[in-house]
Amino acid sequence: MSEPNETRPLIFFTPLRFGIFLALLIFATFPQVILGVETFVARDFGFFAYPLAHFQRECFWRGELPFWNPYNNCGVPFLAQWNTMPLYPPSLIYLTLPLEWSLSFFCLLHLWFAGFGMYFLARRWTGNNFAAAFAGVAFAFNGFTLNLLMWPSHMATFAWMPWVVLAAKPAWREGGRRMIWAALFGGSRGG
Repeated sequence: MSEPNETRPLIFFTPLRFGIFLALLIFATFPQVILGVETFVARDFGFFAYPLAHFQRECFWRGELPFWNPYNNCGVPFLAQWNTMPLYPPSLIYLTLPLEWSLSFFCLLHLWFAGFGMYFLARRWTGNNFAAAFAGVAFAFNGFTLNLLMWPSHMATFAWMPWVVLAAKPAWREGGRRMIWAALFGGSRGG
């Protein structure tokens, strides 16, 4: 027996389908970046984020922990700086893959992660897959979020926000293992 027409939009956007749909939207918006033909370079991405990632990558391949960056402002702390991400595990994406492509891909992957997280958060709040899909797309493709693409550390931090909110309420109400998950999500953000 088939579903009535009025309920089909509600059940169409399952988590898997929404994840694929969001990935396709991101690909349709940034195909040149994902395919490696172009990279982000405008504003702070090219002047600030890329040089930081390049320095971190050099240190990584030399087997050094980047405590100090001698190339900025006659030397500045790197490991202690709030937006460099030297200890953020997903940074391995741009540390091990070609930097010209992987730093932009890192940002777009976090854009997908942000929208996917908002899907689950809205789904919990509304119980409606279509509303959750709408919220996930709106969260990923609003002006503020797209502006954050020029700062990989900000994009990574912002991408964790719906996941932290999603984990916080059960942790607060139930405690136990839920507290551990909420702490891991809260501590995992990129910045």
